[in-house]
Amino acid sequence: MTRWNITRIDSGTYLVALPARIVASEKGWEVPAGSAPLGNTEPVTGATVTQVRDTVAALAWSTIQKGALPVPADQVAAVRLFSTVVTDHPRTGDMSGPVIQVPALADRSQTWWVATEEEAGVLAGHGQSGKTVHEAAAKLVEGLMLELEVNPQGVPENWSGIQLQLTSRKTYPVDVLAA
Repeated sequence: MTRWNITRIDSGTYLVALPARIVASEKGWEVPAGSAPLGNTEPVTGATVTQVRDTVAALAWSTIQKGALPVPADQVAAVRLFSTVVTDHPRTGDMSGPVIQVPALADRSQTWWVATEEEAGVLAGHGQSGKTVHEAAAKLVEGLMLELEVNPQGVPENWSGIQLQLTSRKTYPVDVLAA
């Protein structure tokens, strides 16, 4: 079931937002079949996260144009996609315990990306910055791994790694999607 969020920007203009969960696959990256916010029966795949995200946004726009929402397509100004990219980071050594799931957020400033835990957890909300979202995420994982090794309060002793679930947003003006 699609989880559309429709927000009125001003009189007669709307922003439509929806989520997508992107995971690594044999083909690069994908939104698995049946898990896309559009009820896809086939995976949405691409060599990069950006390709997958762009394809999902285009599919969302196509669905909007077919009249799937309670607002006319000509009143929709933009589609905003909240992408959660899931990456696994195994712990070194022979560990067989559970994987620690870490929901996190990434946002871009004028010059940097910042990635931080969604809730104050292991790093108590300290963001890690980088020139790209990948660099910020890598620094966040590095900090989490180090902190879990040094200060493992509340963490299973034999934890085997981290699964980072990094959510970011991108807004696509409909004129870009229509091109």
